[in-house]
Amino acid sequence: MRIKGYQYFCGECRFRTSRRSQSQSLDEMQEHYEKRHPGIYPPELLYRVKIKRGLFG
Repeated sequence: MRIKGYQYFCGECRFRTSRRSQSQSLDEMQEHYEKRHPGIYPPELLYRVKIKRGLFG
């Protein structure tokens, strides 16, 4: 049985988010980076910010 949902893996350590909606998983990853790796931003979050601000295209 396959569990549906998004799961992200930390590029700095072995942390991974639980399987949730995409926005919930990204929020969980952001909280992890803020607590465990201050000053480093995961690529998914940088991409999401750039899309919202219209920095691509």
